[in-house]
Amino acid sequence: MKEIKIVIDGKDYVKKGFTGEDWLRLLDYIEAAGDKILTKQFFDARYDFLSDVMKIDRKKLEKADLEEVTAAFKEIESGISSAFFGTPVATENEAPATQE
Repeated sequence: MKEIKIVIDGKDYVKKGFTGEDWLRLLDYIEAAGDKILTKQFFDARYDFLSDVMKIDRKKLEKADLEEVTAAFKEIESGISSAFFGTPVATENEAPATQE
């Protein structure tokens, strides 16, 4: 797995591997986020998930670079699903993998 890092106020927060707790937390995120990505509910669910998985205080995470946080989330989501299913989930910009 690729090391995932978020830098906040000069401190590195690093995730080097995933656990069953991370998988369950991802399922909680999916349920809590809902299907409307422009809602506060979606934002809160994503930031709560990252806060838990990366062990970063939520308030600090909110002040971090949004692009870096979003990239870290996508890496974690892909890594966890890949570990569980053997293949990463498709993002909104990718077509799902097909089996031949």
